[in-house]
Amino acid sequence: MTRKLTLAATPIGNLGDASARLIETLQNADLILAEDTRHSQKLLSHFGISKPIRAFHDHSTQRDLAFVQKTLEQEQHIVLISDAGMPLVSDPGFELVQLALQIGCELDCVPGPNAPITALALSGLPPLPFAFLGFVPQKAQALEAWLAQVSSLQMTTIHFESPNRIQRTLAFLSERTPDTPLALCREMTKKFQTVWRGTAQLILEQNQEWRGEMVLVIGAVKRCLEAPDLDSLYQQQRDSGLSHNQAIKTLAQRFSLSKKQIQNQLTTASTSVTPETEPFE
Repeated sequence: MTRKLTLAATPIGNLGDASARLIETLQNADLILAEDTRHSQKLLSHFGISKPIRAFHDHSTQRDLAFVQKTLEQEQHIVLISDAGMPLVSDPGFELVQLALQIGCELDCVPGPNAPITALALSGLPPLPFAFLGFVPQKAQALEAWLAQVSSLQMTTIHFESPNRIQRTLAFLSERTPDTPLALCREMTKKFQTVWRGTAQLILEQNQEWRGEMVLVIGAVKRCLEAPDLDSLYQQQRDSGLSHNQAIKTLAQRFSLSKKQIQNQLTTASTSVTPETEPFE
């Protein structure tokens, strides 16, 4: 027997992508650590695997780490899986790798499906060099810093994105870097796998319902325009006769942001005019 931690990649949508080695590894594990035990139990049940399973995720505590260390020190084999794809790739697990190396535990990896690499292959964009940058940030200031980083790299970059935010992100890219080629990959390996290619505006014009797991691939940025002056745009709307709420609504629609987000990005000077009493729709 030997103390061992194995990182195992699981299917990103199609269970047919599970390798024979993955199934054998799970069958031989003493303990399986999973990001979401309910989700992972479906995978185990599909292959008739019955093993102890315990949750390990971003909110796991030091007590959880201590339990893992004790288990490994008892010469046990632990297999770590995430909800889909490779552990550690925007998923939990790095702390466990550090722990395993610290206590002299054998570390192994079962390769397999990986959403960023699959999206890169499907994108039609130059595959080398590339950088994977995780999730697109949510807040406006962070989004500006993100675009600056993407622009400076001058290579293909890969990003996770939520269906709830993809329209905002595409609108942002359309406004700031309209010529840059993109690929948006949705539900990869699944029945309704879809890949949209082209500029951000072209993809936006597809008028699709933004659902499912998404990966956004961005080609080397050709040009990056200055951030729009929302204060000036707001004042232009007011000068044209629109009310405060109508001006905010117009800007929100243009930039695919909520009215509250537009309001928060305007300076105090621009919003010194008392808004109408009716609430935002």
